[in-house]
Amino acid sequence: MWDRDETIYALAAREMQARNDWLMPTIQGKPFLEKPILIYWLARASYAGFGVDEFSSRLPSAVFGLLTCLTIFFMARPLWGGEAAILSAIVFSTSLLPAVVFRLFVPDPALTFFSSLAFAFYLRSAATAGKARLFLLLAYAAMAFGFLSKGPIALFPAAIFLMHSWLTRKRPLAALRYLWLVGLTLALASPWFAYALYAQRESMAEFFLFENLYRFASVIEGHRGNAMYYVPVILLGMFPWSFFLIAALVSEWKIRGERFRDPTVSLFLLWIIVPFVALSLSATKLPHYLLIVFPAVACLTGKFLHEANSGRRSSLIAPLVATACFTILIVQFLVFAHFAAPRYAPAAALYPFFLLSVLSLIALVLVLRGHARQAVFVSCASGALFCAGLFAISLPWVESLRVMRPIALAARSAADRGGEIYRFGVSEPSLSFYSGRFIPSVTEERLERLLSRRSPIYVVVNEMKLKEAAPKTAYKIIEKKAGFAESRGPMTLLLIGNGRDEPPPARR
Repeated sequence: MWDRDETIYALAAREMQARNDWLMPTIQGKPFLEKPILIYWLARASYAGFGVDEFSSRLPSAVFGLLTCLTIFFMARPLWGGEAAILSAIVFSTSLLPAVVFRLFVPDPALTFFSSLAFAFYLRSAATAGKARLFLLLAYAAMAFGFLSKGPIALFPAAIFLMHSWLTRKRPLAALRYLWLVGLTLALASPWFAYALYAQRESMAEFFLFENLYRFASVIEGHRGNAMYYVPVILLGMFPWSFFLIAALVSEWKIRGERFRDPTVSLFLLWIIVPFVALSLSATKLPHYLLIVFPAVACLTGKFLHEANSGRRSSLIAPLVATACFTILIVQFLVFAHFAAPRYAPAAALYPFFLLSVLSLIALVLVLRGHARQAVFVSCASGALFCAGLFAISLPWVESLRVMRPIALAARSAADRGGEIYRFGVSEPSLSFYSGRFIPSVTEERLERLLSRRSPIYVVVNEMKLKEAAPKTAYKIIEKKAGFAESRGPMTLLLIGNGRDEPPPARR
């Protein structure tokens, strides 16, 4: 699991599990209200069934990924047919950012699913006159679960519904009458927030002010970016469908003439544009914040692929050529990097990109020969194989360079043999998650005293910090791992001991 978000949420959920508490997330007994309660409820349920580990922590996010794909399918099928719906779901599931984030223990997968569900119900309300109010109620109820996942950002669909009504129905006053439904969203989400406010007023005030308003107005933890930050995020996040997205947007511009003439397309465009602009104006920026627009992006891309199958096969040529050329350039760069620095660019990292470039060229040949449907099928297969290759080949290589987990497991082995564990110069929560205990921090002066004890003492320490401290007391290096840490970059992490009862290295 990745520092810091994943591991800190997992620690809070694990502590709730240990206390049999369903209402208040805590870290070392102190309230931890950085995010609302829903992700902790789901993690607790997963822990109860599968134990506390990486799989159970990430399982709810993976389930939300599957549910989002199904929502995209059932949202697109009444609009453009079954083929377009299947293609939209495939594009979403094989795009880089969704494929990555729906494997992480963060609140964004839940927010994305419930937001997509709200849009699906809104579309059904427009298409089903007799049950319009029922589907609108369901749309705003879905937003309530999004509110319990990540807070006020979950209300963004309501703003888009209002704008869409103004732009397409030309009845702004009629659209305003549905604003009372926001009260339904707040009412459904309010019981836990009311309890948390009653129990921890200061922490909840910090959640609303710091985690929402201050995060929008100021840079938090160095996560800054300029106004164009999310342009490469959406393009790289859609890879290997990036150039198909560009072609889809260009196609909509040419065919529709006015972007808001088609009510359905206008809703998806608003779904993309409004969050994109709002997040671009925010001072704090992170790539996964933009995940909420990817269902809409996938639907427009799936619609484009379906229309290309139905007679506009020439529109596939440009995105296939661009995809093939781009992946070939990546392969060339990785080949050069492999010879320049084999440790950081192994040959295995080439395989997903090489396979994608070959299959893109095959799809291009099929289009040129008039077989558009087969070309789209090959493109979908190449996207699936590319993602599978990344997670089966490239991700294990990245994991082999990370330093926290192996050292934390070595510390756990030492603690299980009766040693006391401390840390010096490192603070990542993954140390506590993988070691199974909270590891207290020590100062340079206390480090010297600890190493002088007669009982077995072990310290997790950054090698550079250890050299700076230069303790006079002799110590032994129990475990050493060179690589990188997510928040600190390249580093070498050590587990040192005072030699009073040295355990064997932990098994991996």
